[in-house]
Amino acid sequence: MPVAECILMADVDTPVYFNVPEGVVRGVRVYVELSGRKYTAIVRNVVQGEAAESIGDVLRVVDEEPVVTEWQIEWWSKLAREFGISTGLILRYALPPAFRVQR
Repeated sequence: MPVAECILMADVDTPVYFNVPEGVVRGVRVYVELSGRKYTAIVRNVVQGEAAESIGDVLRVVDEEPVVTEWQIEWWSKLAREFGISTGLILRYALPPAFRVQR
């Protein structure tokens, strides 16, 4: 099963990995649960096999096609490094509220 590195729309700075179904690509939104809270996340990378330790399965894949580009993901990561904040926090303010999955 593929494993996805996800950027949570929250102030979480460490990479978070979840099992995803086949066919999930970089830039799609997924709905995940971490420490009892549910988050919308963007898939940063997809790895096949056991290359990363996942912490669970995604609850739902929201999009079939990417909603953000690779360029946007890289730009947000660069901004986060420059300003010393998490990429998830940049993502949370860069995307409109409608991009967050309703609970």
